[in-house]
Amino acid sequence: MAVTAHDSGLAGGSLAVDEETDLALLDQHLLKTNTLSKRMTTILSQLDTRLSRLDKSIAPLGIRELTRQAANIDLAIAQMTGAPVPSSAAKRKDSYPTTSSANGHGSYTESSSSIPRSGSAGQLPPSQVFSKPASKVVEEKKKKKTESPLSSSPSVMDRKRAVPRTDVLPRWQETSPQLAAPSLPTQRAPSPMSPVVTPQSLSPQIPWSPQGDGGERVILSRGPDIMALGEYFGALEVVIADLEHMNQGLMEGRGGTREQGVAELSSIVEDAFGQCVQMLLQVTRDTMPRPFDPNTFAGSDVPSPATYYPPLSSVRALTARLAAAVYPDQPTPKTTQVLQPILNDCIADLAAARGDWIRRSLTAVSAHVDEAGTGNYEGRGSEKVRLVMKLWDSYLVAAEAEAALAAVTFPGSVGHQLVVETLPYGLTVLNQTMTQVIAGIKKSLTTQTMCLLDLYAALSTFQPKYETVMANLLGQDGADVQNALNPTLSTMRALALRSFPERLVDIRAPARNATQNVSISDTTHSTLADLEALPSYGNLVETLLRSSGHIERSWLMGASTPPSTARSAAEEGGLVNLYAADVLGTLLIHLDTSAKMMRRPLSSTFLLNNLSHIRNTTSSFNADIIGPGAEDMLNRHFREAKQGYLGEWTGLTALLQHTVQSRFNVGSSHDKQSTKEAAAAFFERLSELEQTCRQYPLSRADPHLRDRVGNETEELVRTAYSQFWNKAHGKYDKYLKGSPDEVGRRVHAVFR
Repeated sequence: MAVTAHDSGLAGGSLAVDEETDLALLDQHLLKTNTLSKRMTTILSQLDTRLSRLDKSIAPLGIRELTRQAANIDLAIAQMTGAPVPSSAAKRKDSYPTTSSANGHGSYTESSSSIPRSGSAGQLPPSQVFSKPASKVVEEKKKKKTESPLSSSPSVMDRKRAVPRTDVLPRWQETSPQLAAPSLPTQRAPSPMSPVVTPQSLSPQIPWSPQGDGGERVILSRGPDIMALGEYFGALEVVIADLEHMNQGLMEGRGGTREQGVAELSSIVEDAFGQCVQMLLQVTRDTMPRPFDPNTFAGSDVPSPATYYPPLSSVRALTARLAAAVYPDQPTPKTTQVLQPILNDCIADLAAARGDWIRRSLTAVSAHVDEAGTGNYEGRGSEKVRLVMKLWDSYLVAAEAEAALAAVTFPGSVGHQLVVETLPYGLTVLNQTMTQVIAGIKKSLTTQTMCLLDLYAALSTFQPKYETVMANLLGQDGADVQNALNPTLSTMRALALRSFPERLVDIRAPARNATQNVSISDTTHSTLADLEALPSYGNLVETLLRSSGHIERSWLMGASTPPSTARSAAEEGGLVNLYAADVLGTLLIHLDTSAKMMRRPLSSTFLLNNLSHIRNTTSSFNADIIGPGAEDMLNRHFREAKQGYLGEWTGLTALLQHTVQSRFNVGSSHDKQSTKEAAAAFFERLSELEQTCRQYPLSRADPHLRDRVGNETEELVRTAYSQFWNKAHGKYDKYLKGSPDEVGRRVHAVFR
């Protein structure tokens, strides 16, 4: 029973897990269904809104002419008969502007395509048209002008929004009394010979009619559509033409309602143009490609605009129309005055978007510049220099690509302005990078001198190309971009000049951690590496050294005694060779100072190892940077170091010298004692020297030095011991611990 219950429990648990899994899946499907439902609802709602707006725009086109004719009829009848204007006609008059004259110059005219009708006659009787005296008609006109000026008529378009037209109604709405002809049983359709109503015979309350029929303002009120830019900018051109004509009249002194009309039309043009600008900025941000790779751009050809910016076709039509609206072929002073600030702001925003894209592209490599090592005396920061030059190369290619793209999107001065405002954004990354690089070099100028010279030489070579390209792109504008390398190169030049005397000071300084180490010092390695690399910057270093002062040895900073025995640049073979001689002289002073802090014979071994390495390295230099004065100085110091090393072995042989001749002509017993003491002292000192020389040997990387010094030492010791051996052999053999050959082999073994 217990097993059965356990099994049933497991089965029940498994079923519960399956049910929970099914419920979780159902919940996920329900969430997906709800999400899809909301999206479909949103799409259908947007579609319904668009269809409704489209229907509202299309439906009034069929009844527009009839509405206008009805309004004209009612107004003409009211004017000629003196009767009050019918309410329906007044509403039409206030809500819909009349059409312009046939020539399209915006004069105060009223469409006269239809004439008021009479009750039973074919046309209005003359008595009705001219029933009042002319003087009375004039007085009534003045009175009406005073009571109801034209400026009191409502505006068709308010700023920032379009006022809906009351005569533009959806097709599903019932016909209102405004659209129906007034019930006048006494009127009939006029004949073609009926008199045309002139502007002077109409009421001044009738508003001025622009070139368009009002449909343009409806189009502008809907906002721009990227797929229907022709229609939108066509409507904008009509409104701009009206604005310029009205503004011209205002400038000529014909006031009236023109001032208000210019303000209203300016607002319409400004709003319509601003919507296009916003659409352009949105499209630009949405279609911005991924940042480019500076590794690919550096040293490559300038890409075409379509390759550099693939969505070019989606913005090209819009940008060209925007520029043409502000700077058309025919001058439009008022429109340019209104739209130029908006276009300038648009160019600034576009430049910020494009410049930020360039900045993000360059940041990818800029981050690696700080991570790259500056290198030691073997690797002179070549990776850091390579990355820095890659940044400048890719920025130059991007600048040329931006100029080509701007010339396509905004032809003329607008494109040039876009380039001028775009390029400084990318330059900020380069300036920040160079600031960090220079700050790192300043922290350890001596160890990074070669990195500094590498970078200075590379940028100096790159500068003419950079300035030429930027001058072609920017012209007289963008001086900060064109001269971007000047502050950097000036700072680097000052650091390079400072590095020469500081290098001598750092070499002369004693080691901070003095140890009993006879190997080649780091100062020797680094100094020789700098000297070996110096000829590769021969012309640059020569120029820097000559510009640092009027005297030859300006790097000595006024020191009274030069560190080397070289006399002049002419004797050494050039100013660089003279500097190299002073560097080697300073290095020898440093080695002597370090050797004095060691005990003997370690000091001699240390000097011999370092001097031999200096002579071997300088002789293998590819360039002849070591002059005769420097070479003589090295040879002299090497001989002195070798003499000091052999002096320790000479002291060993001196222990045997006093037994060669009997002192004070004493007897044999005294000779025996002195021979015994000399032999004991000799072999004891020999053991000490063997142990010391094995613990602190000559450089194993210089077998020639070991063989040469070993042979000389062996010959020295063998010769002295042979004389001692010949004197004591046969009488005092028990004090002699080896023959001259055996002693020679022991000495030679030390240098193996």
